[in-house]
Amino acid sequence: MQRQLVGYVRVSSTAGREDERFQSPQLQRKALETWADRLDDDVVWVNWFEDLDVTGLTQVRPGLNAAKRCALDHNADIVVYDISRWSRTVGDGLGDLA
Repeated sequence: MQRQLVGYVRVSSTAGREDERFQSPQLQRKALETWADRLDDDVVWVNWFEDLDVTGLTQVRPGLNAAKRCALDHNADIVVYDISRWSRTVGDGLGDLA
């Protein structure tokens, strides 16, 4: 069975961050691609979206909004590296799921 995926990557602040806790866009994407390679399904990446230097305290983000539209248009699943990349509050995250 073919599974269509939309990748979403967010980094709240890129400037001067290089410590081990920094989840760079490249690290996030590589982790998602590795995860998808381990699935039994035939995976197709429909598209990738990024929000760089954008806070997770709001759900109004260009990359996130485009990822949601793309997922709906292609009946695809959105994949994120960590739930904190999607939303920083439970209420906002659940609101998106609804």
